[in-house]
Amino acid sequence: ELQTKLKKAGGWLDDDVCSARLIYVNDVFQPELSKATDSIRNLESTEGLSDEIVKFLGRLTDGWTDELQVDVPVQEGEPLTSFQKLSGPNHNVGAPDTQFAINSQQGTACFAALNTMKCRSMALLHAKTSMDKPVLIVHAYTQDGGVDATKAGVALHPRTVIVADDDAAVSVVQQSISLDSTDDDVRPIFMNSYTQVLLGKNSNVTHCRLEESGGLPTSGVEQSDADLRNKENERPAMQNTILETLDVHCAGESAHYGGTVLSLGGNGRVRMCASIALLRPGSSVDLKGFSLNGGNCRHDIKTNIQHIADGCTSAQIQKNLVSGRATTSFRGRVRVE
Repeated sequence: ELQTKLKKAGGWLDDDVCSARLIYVNDVFQPELSKATDSIRNLESTEGLSDEIVKFLGRLTDGWTDELQVDVPVQEGEPLTSFQKLSGPNHNVGAPDTQFAINSQQGTACFAALNTMKCRSMALLHAKTSMDKPVLIVHAYTQDGGVDATKAGVALHPRTVIVADDDAAVSVVQQSISLDSTDDDVRPIFMNSYTQVLLGKNSNVTHCRLEESGGLPTSGVEQSDADLRNKENERPAMQNTILETLDVHCAGESAHYGGTVLSLGGNGRVRMCASIALLRPGSSVDLKGFSLNGGNCRHDIKTNIQHIADGCTSAQIQKNLVSGRATTSFRGRVRVE
């Protein structure tokens, strides 16, 4: 039954067309529906993981973890090791725990910390070599959030960690979808998702983050029809809040991250934030974003790209389609040290 619902919602790839498939329903791993491997699996403990990955799991975004993932060489002087000391002494970023810290302009570190404390399911993708087929990671939820009728709401904290070793290449599709459309037994859902990506030397990660949960907004609310506006305001998904924090570190020379962020759902509030650090010479990022928004929803997209090492490149394009009485905002920052 779940597999049928997943296919109907577009959250499925057959075994012969994917390298792996990890399925979560209401933040609970579904091994019967998944295709896991030794290096792509639901992480139940840190046993057997390298020290580098274990350390990476403890990072918080926005530079709150002040130590850079790797030391950054400079033309003169000692290598860079700290976010707050970048471009010193006159244009330094500042301590991450102050209101003036440039890194903290997205304000997502608190939600990354909340995810670290509360997450109960973690998807680990460790690409040791190049993969010729994509990896699918699906986080699906039902309108009751998987909790009993005594609960007023539900909070979900999915975590995804993507690590690409030197010379590895992988394509990842990461989806958030809704599985049913009935109005019975509905709970407001707060989903606080945190995705970390670490790239090694000459690695290539193509990553599509697709948010399409919450159903469809009500059309025609821009007209002076109170019934349509009331219908949209009373739609269950209008009570949902979806947060996605994406933290990427290009930690190897000539590493490339190709990211696509798509916000297409009908939830009341969606905020997707991407923070990308280019830490080694020759590393690059190509970031694309698209927001489709309608009804009375609000979508916010924030990006922060930091050129820390020499000789790095970034390209970015963002498009938004807004209808009804919806609101969409985009704030992007590119900082070159």
